[in-house]
Amino acid sequence: WNPAALGRPTSNAYGLQIPFGAHAAITGSVIEGANDLEDLKSACSAAPLTCNANNEIQSALDKINQPANGLRVGADGGADFKVGGIAVFTNAFLDMGAVPFADSTALNITTTAVVNATNNSKLTLKGAQVLEFGAGYGRELPFAPGVFLGGNLKLLNATVGYYDYFVLQNNNEDSNMFSKFKNGAKKSVNFGVDLGALWDVGRTFENVPLHPRFGLVGRNLNNPKFNQPDAAVAAGVTGKFAVNPQVRMGASLTPFNWWN
Repeated sequence: WNPAALGRPTSNAYGLQIPFGAHAAITGSVIEGANDLEDLKSACSAAPLTCNANNEIQSALDKINQPANGLRVGADGGADFKVGGIAVFTNAFLDMGAVPFADSTALNITTTAVVNATNNSKLTLKGAQVLEFGAGYGRELPFAPGVFLGGNLKLLNATVGYYDYFVLQNNNEDSNMFSKFKNGAKKSVNFGVDLGALWDVGRTFENVPLHPRFGLVGRNLNNPKFNQPDAAVAAGVTGKFAVNPQVRMGASLTPFNWWN
């Protein structure tokens, strides 16, 4: 939300928001390919000397290796309370994605490699849960009626996770990759800065039709960064986990008093 809007005059000095949302997506055939590879390992382990599944192995790896393959899940929720031009809030965001890697090394695409689990095809889980606690303030500029500025200052507590799920090398204990992702996560703290601007044209110029408004908001403009978990460092991931800045711009019209 745009913190500049906190400065707009309103008949209601108090407000409470309880936002929430969730999303999930699986793109491509990565899950199907991983399941095919596991099924081939089980089938060939019963008769390793007579099993010849090289073509099927290559087909499973092709499914894992399709462009833009992967999965993503996310959820968010919080509670935001305002008094006049001041807001206090707490919000939680969870975003996690899985990027596949298909091991197509010549020595590792044979039936023997699959049975012995020397094929290193994997899903790499990356993501973070970020809790933010903060306050915001917005006001109208005294020398520019209709122009509002505002900002948020937030304390960010992030739990960053990383886990390499090797398709053929897992056992029953390792099969729950989400638990492994969570158990190896690392916590660290930083702060975030949001800034916003809002122009209510009708307050600047009288009798403007349709009540146009324009807004601009930037979130986490200081690009806060957090510590990577030990598993990520061991895998060669360099640098810290960054919550990248986000900038949005929008406009609205009100053709009727009941329709924005």
